[in-house]
Amino acid sequence: MGEPVWADESQIERIASSCRLALARIRKRLATEEIRSVEAPISRMAAKGSAHPVTNDLLSAIRSHDIDRFALCANRIQELERQRQRLQKVDEDLSKLRLLLPQFTKSLEQTCNEPYWDERVQRIGGAWRWAQARYWIEEYIRQEDVPALAKRAKQIEDEINSVIAKLAALRAWSFCFSRLKEDHRRHMEAWQQSMRWLGKGTGKHAPRHRREAQAHLNACREAVPAWVMPLHRVWDTVYPIPSMFDVIIVDEASQCGVEALPLFYLGKKILIVGDDKQISPEAVGLPRDAVHRLMEEFLHDFQFKSSFDIESSLFDHGKLRYGTKRITLREHFRCMPEIIRFSNDLCYSDTPLIPLRQYGPNRLPPLEHVFVEGGYREGSNSSATNPPEAKAIVQRIAQMCDDSRYDGKTMGVVVLQGEAQARLIENQLLERLGAQKMERRRLVCGNPYSFQGDERDIMFLSLVAASNERIGPLTKAADERRFNVAASRARDQMILFHSVTCNDLSVSCLRRRLHDFFENTKPQQIADIERDELERRAAQDNRCVVKPPAPFESWFEVDVALELLRRDFTVLSQYKVAGKRIDLVVEGGQARLGVECDGDNWHGADRYEDDMQRQRQLERCGWQFFRVRESAFYANKDDALARLWRVLEERGIFPKS
Repeated sequence: MGEPVWADESQIERIASSCRLALARIRKRLATEEIRSVEAPISRMAAKGSAHPVTNDLLSAIRSHDIDRFALCANRIQELERQRQRLQKVDEDLSKLRLLLPQFTKSLEQTCNEPYWDERVQRIGGAWRWAQARYWIEEYIRQEDVPALAKRAKQIEDEINSVIAKLAALRAWSFCFSRLKEDHRRHMEAWQQSMRWLGKGTGKHAPRHRREAQAHLNACREAVPAWVMPLHRVWDTVYPIPSMFDVIIVDEASQCGVEALPLFYLGKKILIVGDDKQISPEAVGLPRDAVHRLMEEFLHDFQFKSSFDIESSLFDHGKLRYGTKRITLREHFRCMPEIIRFSNDLCYSDTPLIPLRQYGPNRLPPLEHVFVEGGYREGSNSSATNPPEAKAIVQRIAQMCDDSRYDGKTMGVVVLQGEAQARLIENQLLERLGAQKMERRRLVCGNPYSFQGDERDIMFLSLVAASNERIGPLTKAADERRFNVAASRARDQMILFHSVTCNDLSVSCLRRRLHDFFENTKPQQIADIERDELERRAAQDNRCVVKPPAPFESWFEVDVALELLRRDFTVLSQYKVAGKRIDLVVEGGQARLGVECDGDNWHGADRYEDDMQRQRQLERCGWQFFRVRESAFYANKDDALARLWRVLEERGIFPKS
C-alpha cells in the first residue's frame, strides 16, 4: 500500500458541506414524494363534511410542501388517536356500568363536569357498601310484606270466628235434636195451636187455652234449650215450678215491675239487664195508702218490705240483693259524643258512658236549639199543648224531608210535658206529609215512654212550657229518668224547640238544665295541625335532644304526619277514643282512618301483642287501621306509603282541596 494522502482542514470542510447539502436534498425529495403519496386519500377524506378540522390543516400542509406544518398535524393526529382509544375504553366501561347501575350511569353522564364528583369518587367505596345495605333492607322489607301479612292475619281471625260460630250453632242444634223426641214434637205443635187459639187472652175460653198451653210447654220444655218471649207470655205459657230453668235472662229489667218477681222463683240463676236511670214502672192513679196497708199486712216480716213498692223495678230488686255482682256496661254506640254528654252529666257522672260512634267531618250538627217566638201554652198537666212549637216542629220536619242531606234519615218527636202535644204534632204531620212518608221516616210522636229502647237518626224535643202559664219545676227522680231517655234517643242530631229562656225557669228545674246544655255545648272540635310550624321544627330541631312538638310522641309520627299534610289531608294527632289513643287519624267525607306509627322505641316486639289487642278492640267499634313501620318508612318512604294512598281513596277520604 502506498502512503496515505492527508488533506488540509479547509478541504475536508468543503467535502462535508457538500455531503450535507446532498443528503438534505435527497431527504427533502424523499419526504416530498412520501407526502405526495398520501395527498389523494387525505383530499378525499377532507371532501366529506364530517371530517375533523385537522384533516384540512394536513391537506394544506401537503399542498404547500410545508414539512414542519405536516409534522405538527401528524402529532395532532397521533394525540387524537390516543384520545379515541381512551374514549373507546370509557364507552366500554360505561356500557358495562349501565347494565349494572343505570341510574348512577345516567347521573354520571349528565353531571360529570360538576366539581362534587371529585369527592364522590374518593368515597365511592363506602357509598357502594351503604347502597348494598340499603338494598338488602328494602329487599327484606319487600319479602316480609307486613301489610299483606296483617291482612292475612285479619282474614284468619275472621275465618276462626266464623268457624266457631258455625260450630257453636251446629253443636247447639245437635244438642237440641238429640233430646227432641216424637212426643216432644207433638207437644210443641200443640203448644203453638193453643197459643194461636189463646190470641190476646181475652176470650171466653182463654183460661182453658192458657192451661192447655202451659201443660204442653211443660211437657216439651226439656227438649228446647232456650225460650225467648215477652214477660206477659211467660205467665200464659209456663206452668210454674221452682227452678224450672237453669238461667233466666231479663232484658230491660228497669221497666219490669212486681209482675216480674216470680222469675226469681222459676230460675236457678238470673241475669238482670237494665238501667235504673231510665224509665221505670210508674203507678199513675193507684192509691198509695192502700198499697202501703197491704205491705204492712202481708210483708210485715220482710226485712226490705219497702222495696216491694209498686214503683220498684226488677232491676231495683237485683241491685238491692246482688249489688256486689253488678257489671257496668259503659260502651255507647248510638249517639254522637255531644248528644250523650247530657245523659253523662245528668245520670252517669260516676261511671260515664264512653261514646264509640264513628263519624266523619261532614256530619250533621249534633245539637241545635230553636227559640219559638210568641210560643204559649194551652191546657195543663198531661193535656198541655204549645201550638206555635208544634207548628215550628212540623215546618222544620217538612223542610228536612225535602233536603238531600236528610235522605234516608229516620225521625222522631218527643214531648217533655204531657201527651196532648204529641197528638197535635202527629195530626199536623199527617196532614202535611201523609202517612206513607211518615212510615218511611219511622216518624213517631210521643212522650219518653214511647221511645224507651228505641232510637232515631234525628230527634225533635218539644219543651211545651211557656211563660204565659205557671211553670212548675221538674225535679223528681222520675223526671230525671224521663229526660235521660228523651235526650239519648238521637243518633245524629237532636233539636230542642222551646218557648222560654233560662230566666223563665227555676234553677233546679230539669228544663233549665237541658236548655243550658243546648246553649253551652259546642260541637267537638280538634285543633288542626299547623303544617308550617311543624315543617320548621322538623327541619331545625336537634332530634337527638329535643322532643317532638305536642301532641306527637315521636319524630317518626311527625314525619308521617307531614307526608299526609303535604298532600293536603286533614290529620289529627294522638286522637283519644274509648280511653285509648290513636297515633294519627286521617279524616275526610264521612270516614276516618287510623294510622299507627310502629317505631322501634314505642312499638317493639314486647308491645306487639298489646298493640294488636288494642287495635282489635277499636276495630270492634268500627275503626279501620293502617300501620306504618319506622324501618320501612325511612328505608323507602314512597314504597312504605304507597298502599296508604290507595286505602284512603278506597275509604272515600280525599284531600281538602
